[in-house]
Amino acid sequence: MKNYRKEKNRKKIKHNLKERVKKLECLQEILNLIKKSNISLEGMIKGTLDLIPLAWQFPEVIAARIIYDQEEYKTDNLKKTQWKLSTNFKVSEKVVNIEVYYLEEKSFFKEEKNLINEIAECLKNMLERKLAEQELREAYDRIDFYKNLLAHNMGNILSNIKMTAHLCEMWMDNPEKLNKTKELMKIIYCQVDRGALLISNVRELSIVDESEIVVKSIDVKNMLKAAIEQVRNRFHERGINIEVKSSQKNFRVKGGIFLIDAFENILINGATHNESDTIKLSVIISKTQQNGCKFVKIEFKDNGIGIADDLKRIIFERDFKRYNNRSGMGIGLSLVKKIINIYDGKVWVEDQGKDDHSKGSNFIVLLPE
Repeated sequence: MKNYRKEKNRKKIKHNLKERVKKLECLQEILNLIKKSNISLEGMIKGTLDLIPLAWQFPEVIAARIIYDQEEYKTDNLKKTQWKLSTNFKVSEKVVNIEVYYLEEKSFFKEEKNLINEIAECLKNMLERKLAEQELREAYDRIDFYKNLLAHNMGNILSNIKMTAHLCEMWMDNPEKLNKTKELMKIIYCQVDRGALLISNVRELSIVDESEIVVKSIDVKNMLKAAIEQVRNRFHERGINIEVKSSQKNFRVKGGIFLIDAFENILINGATHNESDTIKLSVIISKTQQNGCKFVKIEFKDNGIGIADDLKRIIFERDFKRYNNRSGMGIGLSLVKKIINIYDGKVWVEDQGKDDHSKGSNFIVLLPE
């Protein structure tokens, strides 16, 4: 009898140790998820969910689910039963629920009741860390965007001022050019005002999240008119022809002042990367629908050197400049995409000629009405 009790006690200790090891292994595997550099929030939750059944005493009859911000993740065998353990916590004001079910009548041991809370604590720490990393990365992206926006567009403004000042210098001793010189001085003052406004807008934009940006209904043709005027002034000495075609007088979109910078950068790209004797830019405005949503469609066509197919895929990326040594294109077009995205729009580039990029490019912008 004594030996029987010893053997029973030994088996119980062995069983408890085995369950303890399963629990520790589960927690360790959950913690290892954060070490995966590219893992997403969803990946962390799904990874945790897959590990939960393995830590319970009867994994073959365990089902579980995790609900994060009203999004449900569940094991394939999920069935809600009366034999249930649950816990919840908050991450950035979003509620996370963890539920574990036995699919047949089983009792949860004290260790298992503690385990679900320990899993919750591990998952909470991982989600908080991942969210903090995302916020930090987004903050760096915003800083980078504002820096590039300011530097690149101020470069455009200063270039306009320099070209205009050069013409003033050429004409300053010519009485017949006095009136034109006065017009050029107005252009310089206009550019200075535009630079001051750009700095002001970037300052205001940089202190708010994108979700807090005030978007209002504006006439897109007024934005285009301002951008076209700047481009004509900049390429004054080169022959440049900019034509605007539209099916109606007014086109209202949801947007803001930064659309001028986006439009100007597209036009400048078509004029700068252009080897034709006369630069020809055409802007076509129309309406379209996608997935039941109404958009204003703006096409920017040029007779420039075009964009090869292998570059169309990356031309709007922030680091495109490392693929292309043509000054300005990488930063300018990455800023275009960022600005259009801010206003919930879309932008892409196609060939003017069918399957022939050498005939020029067609930049297409969609902005919601």
